[in-house]
Amino acid sequence: MKVRKLFPLLLVIITVLGLSGCTKSSSVEIGSLENNTNARTSMSYTLFTGTKTREITVEKDKPIDVAVDIETKSGSLDLSITNEAGEYSYEGHDLETNSFVVTLSDAGNYTVQIITKKHKGGFTITWE
Repeated sequence: MKVRKLFPLLLVIITVLGLSGCTKSSSVEIGSLENNTNARTSMSYTLFTGTKTREITVEKDKPIDVAVDIETKSGSLDLSITNEAGEYSYEGHDLETNSFVVTLSDAGNYTVQIITKKHKGGFTITWE
């Protein structure tokens, strides 16, 4: 009798656990260390396949320098910075180990997006 009462509950729990793993995108992180603040995002890892996104707000007459440091041991890393209209301030594909600065001058909200595929290494992005 008790088994019949527990079966529906068990079925609901299994269904919820199964559905909670369903996402629109997937990512793999192995040996990762991530550090995010209001003006910085950084991540180092043994292997990362996935997407990271951060938002940056630029106030009128207050340009922001976005400093990018990338370490690539293998795999691919793409980086883009877009404004609210979807226009690119920066777009780079299969980036190798490199450091550079992108200046955002126009007021508004910007999206920084990092997309990796079997990437070994890491990245640090700071803005002020």
